[in-house]
Amino acid sequence: MANCRHCGKDAGFLRRAHGDCERAHEAARVAITERAATAALAPALDVEALRLDLNALAAEGRVDGDDVRAALAEGWNEAAARGLDDGSLTRDEEDRLHAFRAAFALTERETGRTLARLAGASRERLRRYAALAAGSGDAETLDVLEAELRASPLPEGERRALLAGSLADAIDRALDDDLLSRGEEAAIDRYLERFGLDADDDPALREARARAAKAMVIRSVCEGTMPEVNFRTAPDSMPIPFNFQKSEQLVWLFDGVDYYQLQTRREFHGGSTGASVRVARGLYLRQSAFRGHPVSITETVKADVGLLGVTTRHVYFHGARERFRVRLDRIVSFEPYSDGIGIMRDLARAKPETFRTDGDDGWFLYNLVTNVARL
Repeated sequence: MANCRHCGKDAGFLRRAHGDCERAHEAARVAITERAATAALAPALDVEALRLDLNALAAEGRVDGDDVRAALAEGWNEAAARGLDDGSLTRDEEDRLHAFRAAFALTERETGRTLARLAGASRERLRRYAALAAGSGDAETLDVLEAELRASPLPEGERRALLAGSLADAIDRALDDDLLSRGEEAAIDRYLERFGLDADDDPALREARARAAKAMVIRSVCEGTMPEVNFRTAPDSMPIPFNFQKSEQLVWLFDGVDYYQLQTRREFHGGSTGASVRVARGLYLRQSAFRGHPVSITETVKADVGLLGVTTRHVYFHGARERFRVRLDRIVSFEPYSDGIGIMRDLARAKPETFRTDGDDGWFLYNLVTNVARL
C-alpha cells in the first residue's frame, strides 16, 4: 500500500495518488503556468500580488516549490513564444519579459533557448529600424533607432557593426541606378552624423562610402558642374606625373590600371610537299620549303600598367613604357566593360584600346568619361 503523493493519505493498491488529487494538482499547475504567462507580458507587473496568487493556486492543488518553479519557467517561456511567434516582438514586450525573469530569478538553464530567440528578435528589430533610418534620414526614425540602441542588450561592438552594415546596405540600394540623389546623400550624412560611424572601422561600409563618393561625382558631372575633388598626389604619395593644360581640371585619378592594345603579329607558314633536291650526302631540301606565306594574327595584349587620369579635356595614361593623353573630343566611341572601358580614337589606322581598373569600377569609369566628354 502507498500514500498519495499529494495529500499523504492511503492511495490504494499499487497507486501513487488519488485521481481527484492528481487532477487538482495538474489543474493548479496549468493555472500557475497560465497566470505566469499572462503576467510576464502584462503592462504592469505587481510581483507581490502575483506571488500571493501563485501561492494560493499552489496550496489549492498541493503543488510543491519545485513544481511551482518549473511552472513559472514554463509560463515565462510560453509568454516569450507568444510575443515571438507573431513576428513583431516590441521593445516594451521584451522589457516586460526581462523584468519578470529578473523578479523571479529565472536562470539561464530554465530560459536559455528562449533567451537566444529574444536576442535574435532584438537584433532583427534593431536592424529593421536601422535600415529605415539609414534609408530615410528622417529625424523621428533616427530618434526611435537611438532609443532602441540605448535599450538593446547587444554588445557595443555588435551594435556598431549592425549600424554600419545597415548603412552599407542602404547605400547599395540607393545606388541600384548607379546614381545618388541629393536627398539620398543628405539621408546618409544625417545617419553618419547622428551615430558617428567611421568607415575605416568597417570594410563593407568603407567600400559602400567609396562607391557613394563616385556616384556623387557622376551626379555633379551630369548636372554640368565639376566636382570638388582634391587630388594633389597619386596613391602612395607619388607626384602626379601628368602635365595638365591650364584650362583643364583633374576629375579623378585611377591607380593600377591595365592598358591593353590590339596588336597584329605575323607568322610564317610553309608547306611540306614538293620535289626533294639533294645538296649533300644525307641532306635534302624540299622546293616547297621556299613557298611559305605570312599569316597575320590579331590579339589583345596587355601593353602596360599605370595611372589613368580623367580631366575635363583629356584622358591621361602614365605607365612604365606607355605615356600619352587623348583628347576627349577625339574619341569616336566608348565601349563599357564591368571592370573598365574601351575607346577608339579618331585616327585613320586607329585600333581599339582598353583600360582595365582594379575591381568593378567599370560603371564609374565609363559614366565619368562619357559624361565629361559631353560637357
